[in-house]
Amino acid sequence: MILSVLFFLLIIKGVIQMTDNRVVSILMERDGMTEQEATDLIDECREQMLETGSDEPMMELLGLEPDYIMDIL
Repeated sequence: MILSVLFFLLIIKGVIQMTDNRVVSILMERDGMTEQEATDLIDECREQMLETGSDEPMMELLGLEPDYIMDIL
C-alpha cells in the first residue's frame, strides 16, 4: 500500500513544486550539512523508500518522523 502511495506522490510532485524544502533546512541547521549534502542524503532516502516500500529510511537516514514524507517526495 505504501509503495502505491509513494509512486502516486512522485507523480504529483511534478505538478506541485515546493519552494522551501523544510527537510533540507532541518538537515542544514540541525546537522550542519551543506545544501548539497542534505539534498544528496534526501535523494538516497527517497531511493531506499521506493526500493523497500517503507518509510523507515526516513528515521534511519534523516532522523525524521514520517510526518515529513511530503517534503521529500
